Amino acid sequence: QKRCSDTTDTTADNDVFFVYCQEGSGGAWIPDTSATITNAISDEVFNGVFSPMACVNANAGYIGMQGKPLTLAFASSDGNSDIVIGTQAMSADIVLSSPLLTCGELQFSCRGIDGSFNPDALYEVESGGVTYRGFVQEVSFKYAKAESVKYKLIVKEIVS
Repeated sequence: QKRCSDTTDTTADNDVFFVYCQEGSGGAWIPDTSATITNAISDEVFNGVFSPMACVNANAGYIGMQGKPLTLAFASSDGNSDIVIGTQAMSADIVLSSPLLTCGELQFSCRGIDGSFNPDALYEVESGGVTYRGFVQEVSFKYAKAESVKYKLIVKEIVS
């Protein structure tokens, strides 16, 4: 329902939304207001755990793949730009300096086969004085070939 014209929305509110809740007495669900939210227009503000900053921080390792360090800056901010959740202002720039991985890929072959590898391990490969560290994206074993194992790594970091 569109109750006032104090919105930047151009249509009636038909958007799907969700509310972070906790179980109250008698099994009733109530909005979780445990996040400290200041500078809001009301003391009844909730969903602080789903703020834009919280969502960026939860996915920082993936978003940070674009570069190291990566600074996200607000282009514009309407409405509630003065809100602070915890200690983080909702209009502050975010610096992402710990990417989970990069956008790079490394492929190589080798002769030795031991038939085992850990898909969760961080592998290290040195070539031409440069060390590549990454996670296995793909591995294929060809037991009767000279280059019997082919690896494809998603590069996390490069150290020279």
